[in-house]
Amino acid sequence: MNEDGIATFRTSQLIAKSDKRYNIGGTVIIPSIKEFISTVMHQETPQILKMLPLSDSTVKRRIDEMTVIVENKLISILQNSSFSMQLNESIIADNDALHMHAILMKTM
Repeated sequence: MNEDGIATFRTSQLIAKSDKRYNIGGTVIIPSIKEFISTVMHQETPQILKMLPLSDSTVKRRIDEMTVIVENKLISILQNSSFSMQLNESIIADNDALHMHAILMKTM
């Protein structure tokens, strides 16, 4: 992955952690960087900021990629670990079932 891809990936990770809408990259982050550069550094906004891929679809795609990476890592850990799982079921209002799972992992 090139530097541009890594920057987009890391920025998308920050957006995911913030629990904000995916379009925040184009509506808040890039304009904030532009404002900072022009106000604090007294320079014109670099052309490269216009090319940063932070549209909501790009951010969503990056977050989806991160999800797959985390899922695969978790599956790998669970396949190579000893663990036990406990399931508790309770009935709440309107006869809806409430399932509670507890996973206990033995680490070595």
